[in-house]
Amino acid sequence: MQRTRYLLGAIVMLATIGGLDIHDDQAAFAQHTLISWQEDLTAAPERSINVVNVADGLTLGHERLRALSLDLERHYGMLTTPARTLDWPIDSIRAILRASVPPKTKVQVDVRGRTADGVWTEWQIARETAPALLPMPVYEVQVRITLLDDGRGNLPVVHQLDIIAERMHTATEASPQVPSPLTFTVYATREGLVGHTTANGHRITPYDRFVALPSHRALCAVPRNPCEYMVELYYPRTGRRVQAPVWDVGPWNTNDDYWNPPWIRQMWNDLPQGIPQAQAAYEDDYNGGMDQFGRMVSNPAGIDLADGTFWLDLGMTHNDWIQVTYLWTSGGGLGWEAIVDNTNIERFSASGGWVVVNWDSQDYDTGYHLTTPQATSDPAWFKLSIPENGPYEIYVWYPAHPDYNASTPYIVKTGKRH
Repeated sequence: MQRTRYLLGAIVMLATIGGLDIHDDQAAFAQHTLISWQEDLTAAPERSINVVNVADGLTLGHERLRALSLDLERHYGMLTTPARTLDWPIDSIRAILRASVPPKTKVQVDVRGRTADGVWTEWQIARETAPALLPMPVYEVQVRITLLDDGRGNLPVVHQLDIIAERMHTATEASPQVPSPLTFTVYATREGLVGHTTANGHRITPYDRFVALPSHRALCAVPRNPCEYMVELYYPRTGRRVQAPVWDVGPWNTNDDYWNPPWIRQMWNDLPQGIPQAQAAYEDDYNGGMDQFGRMVSNPAGIDLADGTFWLDLGMTHNDWIQVTYLWTSGGGLGWEAIVDNTNIERFSASGGWVVVNWDSQDYDTGYHLTTPQATSDPAWFKLSIPENGPYEIYVWYPAHPDYNASTPYIVKTGKRH
């Protein structure tokens, strides 16, 4: 007898333009199209920062490089792999990492994709049990590996990295068409730090031209201008306007993509879109007036400007408020997204006929619910609240195992009939 698994990892809803309407009697089913490969960990100089190859893998280099914006006490290194062109579009990426990671050291894998229109998504963390879910199908994938020591010389070593990419939904492959990217007014400070190294490996020179934003999600892969993540800056006091690449991470925080909507924002997602955490900490004593590292915030900065951008291009003489346009955005960051997993006790319910199992390695997070098909009504329920009425995509995560039922029904019930 075939068994059925209601949901392995999550139900995901994504706001789209021209997406799939929710109906009370049907839902969009997942389309699993897998592509897998093993990343080349060879530390090519043109795409690596302070990493070297040793007998058993990739580790930190001997330069003991320290970027002030990344971490105050620890040394770091980074390898960005060449972009890989795919045979078909995907929108979900898992990273299966085999590494030796001593206590307090760190290895982080970020991924991004490029759409058919040539637009790169923002970087997102990818793990084996928590895949990066991209906002739209992509045809190229790039991987970034960041290594941090423990501040005392102990180093992590990456032995192997396998990537599993798949197509999780059947929505249109066209990018959303919106009139303009996002613009917010934020407090800008001069970065300075001549002679130090940016998060993407650039050695800062006098009168340099770049910016820093407090998130790794929009960091240019290599220090070139223009790059894939550019901002347009406008300083009302002088009337000057200039574009600059994002080469560094900061100020204050490193996980504050404040330009994204709250449901996408990596941290501080109870703050309004466009308000940096440092601004809320400084002005409203948010988080006790401290940043993510526990430091007292002494200014409301949401962007750092290199000296050439600050003094020469914008004509600034002191830290001040400026208008920043985030040119890679599409009017709403990554779009609205919500994941409901069977481990969310407030959002998932099922009778005793459903049992929790975790033997299958394709599970999302820590397990899934399973039941045997019967001629009775015994549904498992997932519940979530959407921000507004409109078209949404819905897709599900479960393994393609031959012992499981390939015809499990899904019904979407909403508060409004369509």
